[in-house]
Amino acid sequence: MGLPATTIMSLASKPSMVLTIENQTTFHSEARRKCDEDVLLIYTAGMPNPPWRDMYARLLKSLPEGIPVYHWGDLDEGGFRIASVLASVAKEAGHILQPWQISDNVDIAIKHGHRNGLFHHTGGFLYADKTRSTKVRNRSALESTERKIELIVPEELDAAILDVVRMGFSISQEAAVSGALDMLGLGRASANLANTMNARIDGLLKAKRVKLHEEKLLPV
Repeated sequence: MGLPATTIMSLASKPSMVLTIENQTTFHSEARRKCDEDVLLIYTAGMPNPPWRDMYARLLKSLPEGIPVYHWGDLDEGGFRIASVLASVAKEAGHILQPWQISDNVDIAIKHGHRNGLFHHTGGFLYADKTRSTKVRNRSALESTERKIELIVPEELDAAILDVVRMGFSISQEAAVSGALDMLGLGRASANLANTMNARIDGLLKAKRVKLHEEKLLPV
């Protein structure tokens, strides 16, 4: 059913969830698939105009607490802008907008980009190209949830270690770990961080990219 946004004031029923969809083909497909479910599907028709946003806010404000609010958008610049607008409206209405099937869409986008040479994907990481070259970045200004060593490509961990060893010329393994973590902006060496960095140093030693002399790491 299509109704002018200005004519919709509130909800008279309680849906199990609200799902906005940016793409028209996807919207029609989901409408057919979920026609027997108590789901409220809303087509955004691209970037929502002000009357649409006002209607969306009214609907969300009339929702009982605890009803999940989702959005299914395209994984491109326009899609991210639309999601940002919807998230802002949802927040003002007292709800948190959640992405719908984002992991599936990201997997599809990654496979497409890798297959078409837009980037290189291996080991769960994305690289600019097959050389997998990377620069060391300081992450101290990022949120704690983003300052995780698991989110850093192994090549960047190695680059940080190599930079510290070159600058120190002759440096203990413990000092190399501490210096590399500081360069990466990860803070003090917890057991997990130290174990990961020591494993990377072992790999660099085996690859003869650094050497050990009298318990000191030296550049090769």
